[in-house]
Amino acid sequence: MKSEETEKHQIDITPSFSIDKEKLEVGKSGKVSIAPIEGVALKGKYKPSKNDFIELKEDGTYTALKPNKQAVLTPFFEISEESLRSIKEAYKKKLGNEGIPDEDITFYQREMLQVFHIEIEKVVVPINWTVGIDKTTIKVGETAQLSLASQYGYAPKVDYPLNEENKFVKVTKEGVVTGVKVGKASINTTFNGLSKEEENKIKEAFIKEKKLTNLTIEDLEIGPRPTNITSVGVEVVAASTGGGNNSGGNTTSKKTYAPVKKLPKTGERQTFITIISGFILVVASSFYLNKRNKQELD
Repeated sequence: MKSEETEKHQIDITPSFSIDKEKLEVGKSGKVSIAPIEGVALKGKYKPSKNDFIELKEDGTYTALKPNKQAVLTPFFEISEESLRSIKEAYKKKLGNEGIPDEDITFYQREMLQVFHIEIEKVVVPINWTVGIDKTTIKVGETAQLSLASQYGYAPKVDYPLNEENKFVKVTKEGVVTGVKVGKASINTTFNGLSKEEENKIKEAFIKEKKLTNLTIEDLEIGPRPTNITSVGVEVVAASTGGGNNSGGNTTSKKTYAPVKKLPKTGERQTFITIISGFILVVASSFYLNKRNKQELD
């Protein structure tokens, strides 16, 4: 049985905790603190704990692991022997407690838990909302392609405005731009937004690139989109004609050529030579006979 004197010198060492952050982003940390007892700043260590959403380390640092509206943090603290001795000494220095022996001073803790709810925000996936075009100059009838910037290695698909009032180009919802009339066109590229399917594909690409293996697409949200209207420029030039210097078309030469005399074929040449040779032989024979006859007459 404890004496009345001993019971009068009981010290409540039930920890009183506080936290510095009630809202965290994934990967960010806060700190648990413990209130002094009898004016003594307590030394000791926290009991490490971890669940799917938050982790507490020995030094009182808690880290957000996964989004949750009310992640539960329940700290436990073990006071060091040094701090317990310091508490006794501080107690004995209080007015009226002078000379109390250490053995007459006891400690007790109330059976109570302090529970903190930490809001862990969803991970924001930054988006590059820039729309580009693969060709800034096209011919009438030629096409170019609009495309939203690549997001973490994934090329998202969106529905582009049709630009029906544009007289220089025609634009399809798939982003195909066709030159219609010669001139410089400014193309409105402010699309309505990303479909749920495209958002999920971007989230998956983000998780893969950042190696956030403990997260799912439900833990992510797409970053904010600028409200200003965006556009790209393209120049439409005339299509090349078939003649002239167009290397891709048919060309017509302006040079003229004199007609070439038709040469006889090989068989015709041999026949011609034979006839000429026979003709010469006949003429020579006739000349010889005429000359001989004349000599005989003389």
